[in-house]
Amino acid sequence: MIIEDQKTRRRWRQPLSKHIALMAEHLEVFVAARGQCRHFDRFGADLMRKTFKLYRNLNDFNRDYVSWIRANVQECDRFLPDNDDSKLEKQF
Repeated sequence: MIIEDQKTRRRWRQPLSKHIALMAEHLEVFVAARGQCRHFDRFGADLMRKTFKLYRNLNDFNRDYVSWIRANVQECDRFLPDNDDSKLEKQF
């Protein structure tokens, strides 16, 4: 796996929930063709569906993960994304 080479060099300073929220935000920008990468509209229908499904799954998982952290971790603020929960609710 390619990631194996980078594992030892990368330092994860942000909580998982923030990384997932960022990835979902990146997908949102990608689909809207607002960034440097504007080829979503050239995808076939199957790949578009998979992109939407990925976005929904990321948001669903992150929402459940944040809820779990709030219920089960004492110092939960360390593990929560900085942004508000409204971003976790967005759907395509």
